[in-house]
Amino acid sequence: MASWTDIPEYEKILKHIVEEFLAEFELYDYETENWNRDVKKEIRKHFDKFFKDPEFGKLISKATD
Repeated sequence: MASWTDIPEYEKILKHIVEEFLAEFELYDYETENWNRDVKKEIRKHFDKFFKDPEFGKLISKATD
């Protein structure tokens, strides 16, 4: 069974999630304009690792049952 991270839209989904995550900080007036690309890449890397973890797949399967 293929992982949902294998779908062609995965990169778009990941980018959207990271943008929404960062928008939450802006909502509470955290200063995000000083965040450089490296910080955003690091956040993206952590989300990517989380989504590709087999435990995440198990959690999603449980939640949808």
